[in-house]
Amino acid sequence: MSEWSKNEDKLLTKHYPILGTKCAKFLPNRTIDAIEHRARRLGIKYMPIGEGPVGYLDIETSGLQADFGLIYTWCIKVADKDEIYSASITSEEMRNGTLDKRIVKELIETLYNFRRIYTYYGSIFDVPFIRSRALYHKLEFIPYGLVEHKDVY
Repeated sequence: MSEWSKNEDKLLTKHYPILGTKCAKFLPNRTIDAIEHRARRLGIKYMPIGEGPVGYLDIETSGLQADFGLIYTWCIKVADKDEIYSASITSEEMRNGTLDKRIVKELIETLYNFRRIYTYYGSIFDVPFIRSRALYHKLEFIPYGLVEHKDVY
């Protein structure tokens, strides 16, 4: 087997504590056994369920149907911290036809930083809308089970 690169070690250090062996998504050339072995060698531990970064997600859209509507803005408030991630569509993106592609991509990338996300009515509206917009823009959505989702509705 080939040596681990610094970039692979960096990805493992960032994602393994939250995702465990599911971080194989970021290391496609490594087996699950290789990932577990390398994590042990580096002293990286997987956090049990319930531990890890938690956020509160909300999106604002132009309508109720993702095939016609757009995501205008999204926001994730980090639990127990005075920290907020967000993005908004610009008027230039509306004019040049890229629409909400950038902010959908940024949202998906940001969601990887969390272990659990809370929404209000998100399992019925927010998550399906985000997933549909990702599909529309040919972006890969987060694989099932990587981020735990709780709907407080």
